[in-house]
Amino acid sequence: MRLALRLIRSKACDGLTTEQIAGVTSLSRRSLERQFSRSIGRSLHDEIIRTKLLTARRLLADTDFKLAVIAARCGFAHAAQLCNVFKKTFGLTPTDHRRQCQPWTTPMT
Repeated sequence: MRLALRLIRSKACDGLTTEQIAGVTSLSRRSLERQFSRSIGRSLHDEIIRTKLLTARRLLADTDFKLAVIAARCGFAHAAQLCNVFKKTFGLTPTDHRRQCQPWTTPMT
């Protein structure tokens, strides 16, 4: 499981698939998925998405990259996909998250 987690942490944003993870381990894809889920409490796919979103949150907080750039760097097909998954997971849009993390960028009213 450590190998799978290390691989996810380092390659999730590069289009990593569950099949690729299984290929690096000595387990079948299904066996790996079962053991991973039992050990971590999430599926491989969910952990890949979680890692992508954590990277997106960090980029939103620490950079002024446009959403399209962040989406591409995090392995999402486009900014709209990032926005949908981000809002579904965190309950706010990426732009709202950025405003919370970078209050100095919010226009004065």
